[in-house]
Amino acid sequence: MVLPASVEADRLTRFTAAAAALQDAQVAARREAAEVLIGVADEWLADASVPRKQRLRQAQAAINALCMYIRSPFRLAKRYQRLTHGTVRRSWSAQKKRRLQASLEAFRAEAHLRGGILRAIAARLRTPDTVAPVSGGKTPQQHGGAPGSWSALTYDFSGAVFFYPVDFSGAYWGRRAVFEGCVFYGSADFSGGFFRRKARFAGCAWRGEVSFERCMFNRVADFSQGHYKGRLTGVFAPMLMRRGFTAQRIRIRLIIVAASTVGGPVLPITRTVLMRCLATASTAGMLCFRGPGTVAGRRWITAPMRGRRSCGSACMSGTPI
Repeated sequence: MVLPASVEADRLTRFTAAAAALQDAQVAARREAAEVLIGVADEWLADASVPRKQRLRQAQAAINALCMYIRSPFRLAKRYQRLTHGTVRRSWSAQKKRRLQASLEAFRAEAHLRGGILRAIAARLRTPDTVAPVSGGKTPQQHGGAPGSWSALTYDFSGAVFFYPVDFSGAYWGRRAVFEGCVFYGSADFSGGFFRRKARFAGCAWRGEVSFERCMFNRVADFSQGHYKGRLTGVFAPMLMRRGFTAQRIRIRLIIVAASTVGGPVLPITRTVLMRCLATASTAGMLCFRGPGTVAGRRWITAPMRGRRSCGSACMSGTPI
């Protein structure tokens, strides 16, 4: 079965119009455009009459447009604290109060729109049998889950400012996922996720609560030069463990947090816990953490990663707990 030319032309027309409408001044028009792009991507991926390579290429174009919109600057994002936690003073003039109210409405509308786009993406990076990562929960791989319908696509959120909650819990990232240089003002939940390719989080600023609990990284996870001001949940060391992997594969499964700092509360961890977590890792190196927060009562802690093979000492792997 061959895709009718009229159907393909219709999808391309809707895609082109929606991509352009994302620049519209009206938030309602941008919301409608985002919904169209999401629908077009779903249509391409579900169309069995089209070769898989073409389906992915066309859907990727829609994803790129959505990611570009998420990366685009929003003038009120830098006023996150004032607009979310600020108070209105009685001494302010009526005009100033009206300006603040207008800014607050615009801020909330944009946050709702962009947050909705992320929720749509996250839902398609999961499968129905992916359980929510709670205490004692499992990752998608551990309970037999599979990639979501959008897991074979790439995502570039580099430099994005997330002034709204980010929830990618249980997401299966089958291809490239880039979050380098992002700013997370609100909470960021990546718990129970799986990164099949390199996870790029270098240079991120985390100002809200952050969770990578029970995450799995199949390759290098780069968290270097990050700055953490909020509460951190989930020790990164256990992410490296997965029985059945060979020493050669484990060797490249590193987490890098060089030059990262923590300004918020840090969950307690002891050297004993670190050694227990790393005892099964078939590699060698050093687990290091340093920052203004304290770990086991100290500002600096290191623990050797004991194993059968050595990956060298050039790359420091570690955890900001």
